[in-house]
Amino acid sequence: MRRYALLIVSVFSVLFSDALASAQLIDFESTPGGAIPIDDALLGTPYPIGGPDSVRFFFDRNLNNTFDPGVDDLPAFEVAGDDAVDGFVHNALLQGDIPAAGFAAQLGDYFLRPVQAGSVPSPFIIDYNTTLSISALSGEIWDIDGSPTATEQWQVDLLDVANNVIASQNSPTGVDSTLDSTPWTFVFSGLPAGVDKARLTFIGSKTSGVGLAFNNFSPFAIPEPGTALLIGAGLAWLAATREARDRR
Repeated sequence: MRRYALLIVSVFSVLFSDALASAQLIDFESTPGGAIPIDDALLGTPYPIGGPDSVRFFFDRNLNNTFDPGVDDLPAFEVAGDDAVDGFVHNALLQGDIPAAGFAAQLGDYFLRPVQAGSVPSPFIIDYNTTLSISALSGEIWDIDGSPTATEQWQVDLLDVANNVIASQNSPTGVDSTLDSTPWTFVFSGLPAGVDKARLTFIGSKTSGVGLAFNNFSPFAIPEPGTALLIGAGLAWLAATREARDRR
């Protein structure tokens, strides 16, 4: 029985580690070096995503889809909660960086925003440095709200190394407070080989009060629901086994 139990533990450990690798999440709760971020500090270092691979974030001021130091803008870490500089505003509370009810855990303590808060930002680039084939990716844009005459909307394009668009999604159009202080998640899966970067471009009609609140980026595939259920069952079995052992 013990041998059987150890086999199950081993199998679930492999599944769990594989799923974590495929579902790696950059939630900006730590810097690329593993430290706690400093509010309003610029993010200039790429995040490691395994081995020598990394991903960089920047705002493309000269619109060439390439990171140019000293030209392009770096994103800033923004702490959740109202402070002097806002990434977004909760319309009902008239406070900055306050998530809607039920979304505090999803927002976490930190996210990314442009340095020039409130202005229409340059396209936001997620730039991969990897030889791996990117089959899926996802990320969150928070607080896509507006009015019929001052809308907010984002276009997410995936580019190859020659900057050709190989996949694209548009966010909902923010014409009211439906997405006030909540996230919209873009998800791409089953991608062809050749994804080199993602580009987030503002395509709404607003000319001010826009900004960007970006969070929870998954650079690789998201676990399939069946895999997630299997992992959950395995962890539940492990917890039950440990509890029974502790009661002896």
